[in-house]
Amino acid sequence: MTNVLEELINIVSLKLGVPKGDIHEDSHFSIDLNSDPISIADIITAVENKFGINLPREELAKVDTISDLNELVSERVNF
Repeated sequence: MTNVLEELINIVSLKLGVPKGDIHEDSHFSIDLNSDPISIADIITAVENKFGINLPREELAKVDTISDLNELVSERVNF
């Protein structure tokens, strides 16, 4: 597990109240984690603040899973 992925799982767990052990790379935000658009926006804001990045909205529209978000964030940070 990468540092970025670990941080993403921590953020998602905190924001959604889901145990970290229940969050996996292939976890789908709406199907597996029962997140809604407002909670996803909250997660994105927390991720941007944590890593000091801005994620393009057009790219975020393609994010369905933790893995998708990990890839998007990893492209923009140097860990």
